[in-house]
Amino acid sequence: MDAKVHLAVLGRFKVLLAGGLVLALLLSILSAAKLSFKGGPHLAYRSSELWMSHETLLVTQTGFPIGQSVYNEVVPLRQGNQPITGPSGTYVQRFADTGRFASLAALYARLANSDPVEQLLLSHRRVPGGVSISATAVTDSQVGPLPLVQVTGMGTSRGAAVGMAHNASNALRSYISRQQQANNVPDDSRVLLATIKRAGSSDGGIQDSLGGTTLVSGHSKLKPLIVFLGVFALFVAIAYILENFRPRIRLVTTEADKDQDRRRDDDQRRPAA
Repeated sequence: MDAKVHLAVLGRFKVLLAGGLVLALLLSILSAAKLSFKGGPHLAYRSSELWMSHETLLVTQTGFPIGQSVYNEVVPLRQGNQPITGPSGTYVQRFADTGRFASLAALYARLANSDPVEQLLLSHRRVPGGVSISATAVTDSQVGPLPLVQVTGMGTSRGAAVGMAHNASNALRSYISRQQQANNVPDDSRVLLATIKRAGSSDGGIQDSLGGTTLVSGHSKLKPLIVFLGVFALFVAIAYILENFRPRIRLVTTEADKDQDRRRDDDQRRPAA
């Protein structure tokens, strides 16, 4: 196939191909965007992005027990915040075993999607573009379960994902606090949920296992590309079909070309020395 022939065919139907190029560009844009009149005429993506953000909570208690080498403090038994007077033996260790906090982290991760926590979440101002929330207990491959809860927020923008994760963490914290107050849990015995990594916080480029805010799925660029190539290829095919119906382009072969082809055939038939 001679490239000159193809260029001549395309040049003959350049007006048709120019129109096809414009139509292909238009349809490729409309495949990914639509005309919106909200806030003035503008193009808006047909599908939304999906973002994910994490907020990590430490399950602990007052006194920073994970900084204690030996649990040697004791407190008297209490009813509410009032100590129960009595003989010796009414004292207990102040700090709970660290394994209990890891078990509570798994439980609190389940409570994050409970009806009471979701009602507290919805009672606050809704996050525009918020999609969903979830929570998981953090486990280390070598140590095992850790006293950490990772709350995840999903949204159609980075801000929405961050807002969902932060509001879900506050809702879980509020639920635990309200239950502690309603049941007169002593202040020194209350479990605390301390934020150790806030959703949306800048990590300065440092990667860690606690997660940050990431783009899950963005706007697809493959679909517009396929539409553009498909439409333009259709117009190219139409140009060749029209050329076959009304051929005008002819390949002119000169005598020199014929001699060159003849010599090439002779060289191919000549036996090797």
